[in-house]
Amino acid sequence: METEKSVLVLSSRADLVPRAQHITGVMDEMGLKMDVLSPQNTLLRSLEQPHSLRPLTTLEAVNILLKSVMFFLLLVEYIIRGYNKNPDIIYCPHIGLLPAAGLLSLISRSILVYDVIEKYAEEYWSSKTLTKAILSIESTFLPFVDIIFVIDSKDDVILKRYKNRAPIVETIYNVPQKKKLKKHKQSSSLIYVGNLEEVKGVKKLIPAFAKVMDSYPKAEMTIIGPSFDSIREEMIATAEKKGIRQSVTFIDKIPYDEVHGHLLEADIGLAPYQNVRMNRISRFNSRKIFDYMNAGLPIIGPNFGGIGEAIEQLECGLTVNTGNKTELADGMRQLLSDPDEAQRLGNNGRQLIVEKYNWKTEKEKVKTAVSNSL
Repeated sequence: METEKSVLVLSSRADLVPRAQHITGVMDEMGLKMDVLSPQNTLLRSLEQPHSLRPLTTLEAVNILLKSVMFFLLLVEYIIRGYNKNPDIIYCPHIGLLPAAGLLSLISRSILVYDVIEKYAEEYWSSKTLTKAILSIESTFLPFVDIIFVIDSKDDVILKRYKNRAPIVETIYNVPQKKKLKKHKQSSSLIYVGNLEEVKGVKKLIPAFAKVMDSYPKAEMTIIGPSFDSIREEMIATAEKKGIRQSVTFIDKIPYDEVHGHLLEADIGLAPYQNVRMNRISRFNSRKIFDYMNAGLPIIGPNFGGIGEAIEQLECGLTVNTGNKTELADGMRQLLSDPDEAQRLGNNGRQLIVEKYNWKTEKEKVKTAVSNSL
């Protein structure tokens, strides 16, 4: 009787991101036994580039050094615990865990699936030294990888980087499961969903919305997501200073399955990405874009890079200079003042989710890649 094959997931966080949940879900449906190694808290976050893109203080540098030692011990623990599980497949969705995954696959002779999603070189681009170190470490362990899944990027920058670095290299779109729509009465409601990070433009939202409320005093904004540093507190303070605090609702991180319900209550989805390299090469890998489309929301996004290009090509929203709060406000007013056009753009996005950009298509890519490696 054939032994049941198993998959070991190496996670940098207590909960898997939706994309990783989808990919491991496919493996589970294939009858593979699933097991996960994850820390109780995310040590990796301390090693990532500061989201404010500012120089580190001495105290922060010392803190990162200490966390680096802890992280090294975490990798050692992953290798020991993983070896005892003797997996047939290892799924690694984070560049920081690749050393542990590579060594573990070597000593256990496991198939290694490397999903380039949570962190890639552009995350560290403002620090040439750190970027060089990250890429050097990654290159050392790529020879142990059997399957590479990459996110979509402008001009296939990321796909080209990993092409021929593993027997199987496949682009997996960061798309959601198709969900039901329901009609609601238009209420001049805008929504942002995602991490509250400076590079994602959240600090521009409150000043821009304050300008919009001069014309639409009954408008509302909902901001959902965990905060980095003190960004949420700064945004709340700005809303209070502008006299619009009662019109802005802040919600901390919620389970991904609950996000769609909030989106269905909104009229416009906000994606104010800032003009940094990481965002310039991004394209269809931005999950919030697909989530907004899934809910039939017109999108206000950046007029640069792959994300802006995608929004314009799909005709699912407006693109503006998201680095300028006045132009961001103009985009909000434009859609609020023309509900028919807003609905047309939202319907375009929703139709594309139904016909093309949904997990059903990507699921088959994952299944084929894994099956061909077993």
